Amino acid sequence: CQLVSQPHRSKMDVKEGAGTAVQDSIVNAAKKYLGELPAASLLDTSSVDAINPFTRSGLTPEQLRDFFAAAAKAGRKTTPTTESGNVYAVSKAFHALNGPLVVDEYLNKLRSLDASDLQRARAFVEAVALDAELRNRNPLHPSATDALVIGTLLDFPKQLFGFPYACYATDGRESLSLCLYAYRLRTGSRRIVGDASDETLKGVASRLGMTVCSDLDGAACVVATLSDLSLCEEASRRGVPVHVRCTDSELRQLLTKPLCHVRFPCNVSSLSIDDGVFTCGYSLYRDLTLRDAHMDVALRWQAAYLSPNEG
Repeated sequence: CQLVSQPHRSKMDVKEGAGTAVQDSIVNAAKKYLGELPAASLLDTSSVDAINPFTRSGLTPEQLRDFFAAAAKAGRKTTPTTESGNVYAVSKAFHALNGPLVVDEYLNKLRSLDASDLQRARAFVEAVALDAELRNRNPLHPSATDALVIGTLLDFPKQLFGFPYACYATDGRESLSLCLYAYRLRTGSRRIVGDASDETLKGVASRLGMTVCSDLDGAACVVATLSDLSLCEEASRRGVPVHVRCTDSELRQLLTKPLCHVRFPCNVSSLSIDDGVFTCGYSLYRDLTLRDAHMDVALRWQAAYLSPNEG
């Protein structure tokens, strides 16, 4: 077996301006449309105007509140009155006590912002945390409100990194685990090529019954990082897919740049984002087969995952 050398570190391709979510083929788009038809009436969001937060000036708190108000109204029109799964029954007294605590918890993570940005952030957080209808929700029960909020939320990493499909998870390790397990299911291989000194990667791989090595032959995938894409070209020649793990520090460095977006070589099939800046993890997919293998984890691994969104 031929081992792979790493003569140089290839950096990500950062481009100026806001990105756009890459569109999949018309065949896959048709499949997606057909699959969503049974829930079309329940998830009808046509009455809500889309928002575009990916501008140099960004959103205002007023725009966000108007969007959430319209989303909640759309949800109330379609959610059955006897269904209690979407919004948890929380007493007003508890909400009045706990809401401000949630605001403080989030703002403590943003203490590095200057005074004006921190005030703006507070307005955004309060728009959700102080609204019982928005804050006390269970997104596993589909509704127009949750579809709008989650869909808009997932547009950010999709546009930033240029992928057509996205999911969220409890944290970055879960997102990474689901992606690597999908590669294991699809290839039958339990070996991944990556940084053997990365304790997080080794720990996730070990939990999945996989090992981290440097041999591309027969590997399930290559795990690269935003700062080191040097193996992408060699992996492409060998026909080995590439997964990019975006660490929290790498994401922070990217977000300090002027408005920009990132594009990857075509053999980068997936990407996971660690929690940190965001309170949960995200995973992005180039094609549906890998995403579908990820969604099948609940069937194949029920002892560990009872739901793709509940780790």
